[in-house]
Amino acid sequence: MTVATRAAGTGRAKLDSTGSGGHITADTEGITAAGNRIYVSSQGSNDFTVYDRTTRAYLGRFSVAGGSAADDCEDTDGIDASAADLGPAFPQGVFVCQDGSNGTPGGSGNQNFKFVPLQRITAHFG
Repeated sequence: MTVATRAAGTGRAKLDSTGSGGHITADTEGITAAGNRIYVSSQGSNDFTVYDRTTRAYLGRFSVAGGSAADDCEDTDGIDASAADLGPAFPQGVFVCQDGSNGTPGGSGNQNFKFVPLQRITAHFG
């Protein structure tokens, strides 16, 4: 699978791909942009790849780990992000991922969404 972004005009430019030479593990189920970054879900490895929005350079990957109040984010079917000030909890924006399986400590096993302050992610990618 190839992930493409809009280039100037109506064309598209290759961002990355799965398989040999790519940074994404299939199944790619989400792509979003916030600020100067592009985020792509890498469902097969339960993490997310990060790219520079201007140069489209690969910057690295991250995962949403579990903690005392919520489990990790896995089997993601979609993501979204905003760099806007969304109040005290998300003053520099938010990254949202759909979690395919809500385990302990959340408990029920139902799907849900994880909300991560965007600055926790952007701090690692300049």
